Amino acid sequence: MKGPRIVPLKSHLTARAGLVAVGELLRRHAQLPQVLDTRFPITAGFPDSAVAMTYVALLCQGITEFDAVENMRRDAGFAQALGLPSLPSAPTVRQRVEWRGQDWLEPLFDANARLLTRAKVVPTALASGHVPVDLDVFVMDNSDSKKEGVGYTYMKVVGYAPLATYIGREGYLLDLSLRDGVQHSAKETEYSLEQTLPLARKLTPLPLLVRMDSGFDSAKLTAELERQAAALGAVDWIVKWNPRKYEVQTDYQRLLADPFCEWTALRTGKRSTLWRMAAGVHHRVCRLIEETIDRDGQVLLIPKLTLDGWNTNLKLSNAQIIALYADHGTHEQFHAELKTDMNLERLPSGKFNANDAVCSLAMLAYNALRIIGQNALIGPDSPVRHKAERRRLKTVIREFICAPGQWIRHARQITLGIPEMWAGFAAFTRMMRGPLFTET
Repeated sequence: MKGPRIVPLKSHLTARAGLVAVGELLRRHAQLPQVLDTRFPITAGFPDSAVAMTYVALLCQGITEFDAVENMRRDAGFAQALGLPSLPSAPTVRQRVEWRGQDWLEPLFDANARLLTRAKVVPTALASGHVPVDLDVFVMDNSDSKKEGVGYTYMKVVGYAPLATYIGREGYLLDLSLRDGVQHSAKETEYSLEQTLPLARKLTPLPLLVRMDSGFDSAKLTAELERQAAALGAVDWIVKWNPRKYEVQTDYQRLLADPFCEWTALRTGKRSTLWRMAAGVHHRVCRLIEETIDRDGQVLLIPKLTLDGWNTNLKLSNAQIIALYADHGTHEQFHAELKTDMNLERLPSGKFNANDAVCSLAMLAYNALRIIGQNALIGPDSPVRHKAERRRLKTVIREFICAPGQWIRHARQITLGIPEMWAGFAAFTRMMRGPLFTET
């Protein structure tokens, strides 16, 4: 039996119609032409904004390789979706990113701030009424490479250890700073707090809750949090305590001798207790877990003790503080979306400054995808049926960015046609005709 007959079509079809929304976000809200081109004027060739938009559009498809630009240049609809007359070549994109490097970081942070504020992003608060601001370092595995800045990370792989700052339950990205693989979590983090917390305050009038793990247990960071609280108002925090060389036996013996100490049974042979102690001008919630029988039923000769603590300025109960910090673990999903959904695990350049710029461009791509997901894929007309507070980036790429369409040229105008029978037609048209892209 012969296969199906294949014939060429004259019409201009596209499988990336959703990039129209990305182009609008970058031009209308992030204002990349105003942010980049006024600071770095180009007398000939492609302006910086065109290079940045081209690469961000690649990242919005989960593509990081510079050479992939050549495939996009063969598709005239790609440039039309971004509102560009044409696309720069792959060597131009690579050379411009490597040339600008650190020079782009401040303008791109400004562009990201504009994107979040002008798109009227409203980060969702926790049950306590706080809007979470989660800081954490994660690992990008770049093993078997000689890229500048890679090192032996805390995850025992060779790579980078960037610092990410998220806001809200949706996980909008306030900052993504590339760091050497060997850099300690707390080093220079006070500068990130100084930069991101004022941006967080612009996005919400609600109290902010900064959450960080024990790698950030530092007097310098606590002092910066106090300074930001005085400047911005209503900034609370929970930082996991690092006991370091703290002697837990002293507390254990004291608690055993205290007749008012309340122990909670977790299972047979395992119990825990909570208490509070002073930690400078603030306080520390502590939890001691005593295990006399392991999970296999083996009786232990010496009790196994596990001590945890959380430094905070919150005036809530011990259990509430621990529960608020436990929710901090949600940010691990955001790390995973960056590394897997956007394919940002292995960075494309051998130069540290270029990869740092790539991370800043990825921040714009991440937030563009998040904004699209929250506006188009949450409502009842969404092609995704199950309810959710947010959509994964890969879902946004699959269901929205990779939308089918046809570019139509008529009467000196270019129109994007979307198949009415496509499952996402209603959500696509609702967002593109909604206030996000129609209000000035």
